[in-house]
Amino acid sequence: MNATTKAGLRLMTQSIAREFSPKGIHVIHAVLDDDISKRAGGVANTYWQLYEQHATTWTHEIDLRLA
Repeated sequence: MNATTKAGLRLMTQSIAREFSPKGIHVIHAVLDDDISKRAGGVANTYWQLYEQHATTWTHEIDLRLA
């Protein structure tokens, strides 16, 4: 995926978040920069933490990379 496409996805996510966050819908742009099967448990854990976030502290963008 090229940089222009990635930027478009990010901007679309921001727009959707602005529209739906007031309705209680948590919208996240998540970038997985590797084969998630190597760390599936860690990725699942991160997504669960995002799910449990209180609306006043919602994260709208996250970049997951192998350490």
